[in-house]
Amino acid sequence: MRKFLIIALTVIIMLNFASVPSYADPIYSPVPEDLKRPALQIQKWVDADEIEINDEMTVHVNISNWSAYVAYNLTIEEPSFNNYTITSVKGFDRYQWVEFGQNVSVYYNYTFTYEFSGNFSIAPTAIDFVDVNGTKYYAISSSIPVFVYIREPPAPATLVWRDLFLLSTAMLLIPIAVLLMNKYVWRK
Repeated sequence: MRKFLIIALTVIIMLNFASVPSYADPIYSPVPEDLKRPALQIQKWVDADEIEINDEMTVHVNISNWSAYVAYNLTIEEPSFNNYTITSVKGFDRYQWVEFGQNVSVYYNYTFTYEFSGNFSIAPTAIDFVDVNGTKYYAISSSIPVFVYIREPPAPATLVWRDLFLLSTAMLLIPIAVLLMNKYVWRK
């Protein structure tokens, strides 16, 4: 009986385990002294990684130069949205900067709407840039997983009460079944 209770408690705890958030803060470290080039960091995040169909999703992008050198001719490319699942993209554009200095940070956002449910991924933001000598560099953000769902209509009250009755009956019958198994099967 003790083994059964331990297994049952373990299963209940595992089913109630909280989910881990999908956004992680960037790790800031000191700039290496031997770094002799521009270094750009791209932070990209969304307000929620689960949305309902036809709700607007906002994507935020923050780009910063954390080195002591200037980046030139930045071309920032967001993913293309030639996709049948997405409509009404707002604020989306191709950005360019001629000069991006030390400790400069730029923020922008754009919104769009999913038309179908499912698991999707927002592709990374990519940046091409050069240093003062014309050497070309490339920076990229991570992609963001998104789950789009259909909100189900609320269940009628009679179904809720029926489910509650069935669940409570099952919870009462489980210990009785274990006791009967113990008495007639395991002790023989």
